[in-house]
Amino acid sequence: MSAHWCAEQITIFTVIVFYRPEVGSELQHESYGIVSDEMHHDICSVYTFNRHILQHVQHKLPWTIQHVHYWSDGAGSQFKNRYNFTNLLYHQSDFGCTADWNFFATSHGKGPVDGVGGQVKRSVWRAVLKGTVVVNDAVEFYHAAERLNVLFVSQGVIKEAAAQLVERWNNSKTLPGTHSFHYAKPVSTEAVACGRNSPFTTGQPALAIHSIVKESATTSAHVIAPIPADGPATPTCIDAVPGNFVMVKYDTKKSKNVFLGQVVARDESDLEITFLRSKDSDHKIFVFPANEDKAWIDDQQVQEIVDTPKMDSRGRYIFNHGIAVTE
Repeated sequence: MSAHWCAEQITIFTVIVFYRPEVGSELQHESYGIVSDEMHHDICSVYTFNRHILQHVQHKLPWTIQHVHYWSDGAGSQFKNRYNFTNLLYHQSDFGCTADWNFFATSHGKGPVDGVGGQVKRSVWRAVLKGTVVVNDAVEFYHAAERLNVLFVSQGVIKEAAAQLVERWNNSKTLPGTHSFHYAKPVSTEAVACGRNSPFTTGQPALAIHSIVKESATTSAHVIAPIPADGPATPTCIDAVPGNFVMVKYDTKKSKNVFLGQVVARDESDLEITFLRSKDSDHKIFVFPANEDKAWIDDQQVQEIVDTPKMDSRGRYIFNHGIAVTE
């Protein structure tokens, strides 16, 4: 019962490493679970976890790792941010190999790493039910799961890494349109090339080189892929803030759509938007759907800020004029 009612929380960071033992050989994989008592799921934790995994993998392989292709979701606090992009610049000196980073699309669903976490937790829970272990903290959880491929990284080790990385990160700057990137790789000691698509899914994508170091004199955004002569001009950014109601445009190859949303948060040039749905043919009455529709966008997708509507007793938002949405 003490194990069941224990309020101590832990972190489980799951990774699957794919590799070929020899050139041309069949693809192999190793599943890892990092157990930690550090509850801040930030870039420093990710950096430290990756360091331990790479060290463990390198120890098992008969050859030296030359390059790492990272794949993850686009979580802004952990993966898709200026700190992680800056770490790519130092990947060779930190870990002895180069790297690039690929981001899955938003709402990509479950993947193999989710199964790894489930297996680790299920293994420990079965041991607790059998009465063979009592788990009260992260260390005891780690020992209960030791028969699996599990590593332990303490909060203290992560704090030490953070102290070493803070100067590096303070010298970095946010890249415009970060939330739209799905690929990043270092191209120099102070710049990364970013693209909206991964080269593993679409061939060679259009990449833009961004200087990410504050003191750098490198051009902040130099597009190295050709831009069509009839391509759209870069739109003027609208300074929307949390609470504003805005018109958001989504352009695809087949259509141009405009939606109404409310700004929830802002991170440099990116906005988190909660979208509303029209309830009448004149598009004057809007509601937030029962299933929350929320997404991060580039601020260049904001077409305009609209007047704040009135809210009636039924929780509907009433505008004085029709909103030109394309639902």
